[in-house]
Amino acid sequence: MLLLTSLLLAVLTTGVVLAVRRGTGARCACFGATERPLGRRHVVRNGILLASVAGALVAVALGAAYPLAPAGAAVALAAGAVGALILIRLDDLLDLFLPVSTAPPIAPSRRDP
Repeated sequence: MLLLTSLLLAVLTTGVVLAVRRGTGARCACFGATERPLGRRHVVRNGILLASVAGALVAVALGAAYPLAPAGAAVALAAGAVGALILIRLDDLLDLFLPVSTAPPIAPSRRDP
């Protein structure tokens, strides 16, 4: 199941990369939390997720040789939960620390009668 998940993530990441490179302006409904256009931050996020999946695949492959102690499992679950929350809310977190544009909003154009 982990292998299928990693393949799906790789396909979706490829789609995000292509959308960003082509400048399609496609919106991201990432985790249902945002409607921002896809950008480099989404590519980076998916890269981090792919690296995590690769680490999980290695851990599963080595799991029989190195059993995980209960304390190690608890630490891994806690770290995974914190990491997931950060990645889910990455757009919001970045908005907190990136500079804010001070340009006035663009007024809608008026039609002359």
